[in-house]
Amino acid sequence: MSNTINIRPTVGYLGVLSRINYTPWHAMAEFVDNSVQSYLDNKLRLRKLHSNYKLKIDISVSGSTIEVKDNAAGIDQKNYERAFQAAMRPKKTSGLSEFGMGMKTAACWFSNLWVVKSKAMGEPFATEAKFDIEKITEDLNEKLAYRTAKMPTNTHYTVVILRDLIHKVRGREVESVKNHLASMYRAYIDQDEIEIRYNGSLLRHKGFNILKAPSYKDLDDEVINPKKITWKKKFSFYFPLSCDHKKHKVEGYAALADPSDSKKAGFSVFRRERMIFGSDEKAWRPLKLVRQEGSQISRRLFGELHFDDDMEVTHTKDNLNWSLDEQESFLTKLKSVLDSDDMPLIRQAERFKKQDLNKPEIRTTHEKAGASSMVQLSKAMSVIEEFKSNKPIEILKELPKPKSKPIKIRSRNINFQGETWKVDVILNNDKEVENKKWLEYSFDKKGRKNKKVEIQIMMHKGFSSQYFGNDEKEIEGMLSLLCYIVLAEIIGKQRGFRDTHMVREYINAIIDSVPPTIN
Repeated sequence: MSNTINIRPTVGYLGVLSRINYTPWHAMAEFVDNSVQSYLDNKLRLRKLHSNYKLKIDISVSGSTIEVKDNAAGIDQKNYERAFQAAMRPKKTSGLSEFGMGMKTAACWFSNLWVVKSKAMGEPFATEAKFDIEKITEDLNEKLAYRTAKMPTNTHYTVVILRDLIHKVRGREVESVKNHLASMYRAYIDQDEIEIRYNGSLLRHKGFNILKAPSYKDLDDEVINPKKITWKKKFSFYFPLSCDHKKHKVEGYAALADPSDSKKAGFSVFRRERMIFGSDEKAWRPLKLVRQEGSQISRRLFGELHFDDDMEVTHTKDNLNWSLDEQESFLTKLKSVLDSDDMPLIRQAERFKKQDLNKPEIRTTHEKAGASSMVQLSKAMSVIEEFKSNKPIEILKELPKPKSKPIKIRSRNINFQGETWKVDVILNNDKEVENKKWLEYSFDKKGRKNKKVEIQIMMHKGFSSQYFGNDEKEIEGMLSLLCYIVLAEIIGKQRGFRDTHMVREYINAIIDSVPPTIN
């Protein structure tokens, strides 16, 4: 049986939704929001009908098709027209589907051709509506035909099928979508209320290991057998917003991550049990709290901030609706809470590594390493004494390609004195390393204001394999140092110093002559 519903405003409007500022995970989350809200609105009925009921959401992505299927309560007849009208807000705006935009906006962002199949709990029929955006806008049609078919009353589901995708989920985005969704709905997942699968893979959010360590104060005071503290605190406070003249409540927790945890720390911001921003991949590390990117605080401080239900969010639900001044005021208050004298998380995060250095076992390790390096230093001095370089050094525009599959680490473009420098770091995994320089680079002037630098390190020289380590920060530090050496050489030469290349030449000679040399 065929019926029609009014889908105004549509003409011209739906056609531009594909250009909205979305990410694949925020768009995907709109469908999950609808499923979760349908479950929350009908939780008692669903649990009465099924004694062991759990909301299950299955996301299937293949080629140019996305399918999102749930076992929630479905779209009932009284809400059917509203569900397909863009910007038609639901009567209840205190849930996750507050703007009446989610499904329509996300579907049109992903695809120009999508289908919604639904069966509402308690109704004797299922529905199917097909949105062909190009046809709707071409025909200036404000009516949408949908079909109904008989179905058992107690059946319930919704399936959204997106075809001929405008925005596809592929490559690294797949893991990003999975990680973001697991972060966004962690509150429901952790309570075992919902189950989300992506191509059959169950989504789980992995938390941090919390630091258990003495206070930096006790270590400064050389307290014997200082008590270990679990560095986590809960909090709850109010803060004002000028835009709505209300005091809003925020509660949550903050903690310090154990140094052994390799995940990136930071804050996640929630409202109505759903994360708004600050997922694992893009955790919120405001400089007001962490001082600077890469600081000890930014590596350790993490937590969750849960804002009250009245706190407004942007229509794409990826940020709170507050001004920069209001955000700054909030962070000032939060900082005072996190660094209070009863548990000064920020001071502990900043000074934890420093106090590690005072431990007897750390001091002993440093002393042994220093003694070994002094032995190597005398050998290095002998190499430099004997090293002769008669040939002028030619800096190539492009380095020879490695024979093996290299690891390429591309940095962002660097702006330097009005020029754009593109810097690539290549980890060369060739096993034949004799007569090849450990640290090499190419330099190409792409134009008056564009330059490209390619820095290459031979990973099978003994020095690399011995000292690069497996820790992310160790590798980051080593690569950063080598980049500094190369950039200092280039800029030194540009400023008129003739033999800046000799520092690198000496280093390469030492690497080849002082153990560990070649693997």
